[in-house]
Amino acid sequence: PKKPIIHSVKKTADGAVLQIQHDPRSTASYYAVYRLTHKGSYELLQTVRKEKGSMTSVKGLSMNQKKSDTYKVTALNRLHQESKPSTKTMK
Repeated sequence: PKKPIIHSVKKTADGAVLQIQHDPRSTASYYAVYRLTHKGSYELLQTVRKEKGSMTSVKGLSMNQKKSDTYKVTALNRLHQESKPSTKTMK
């Protein structure tokens, strides 16, 4: 599938909220959301099904209160083939 587009990532009282903008030409069925660890590797936080409409919202993501967080999102198709990642840093 095509690389996903991270529209926004924001801090809330319940954790970070990340919005993924849909590409109408993408074959994505779901998304994998990762967060950069202090060791320099990415940990998988969750997978979410692609929602109907133009955006998929991912709520309640863990975050570091004292520092910035970098999130990575990949799109996966029904055969579980993973796209190249998109990354965004929240300060």
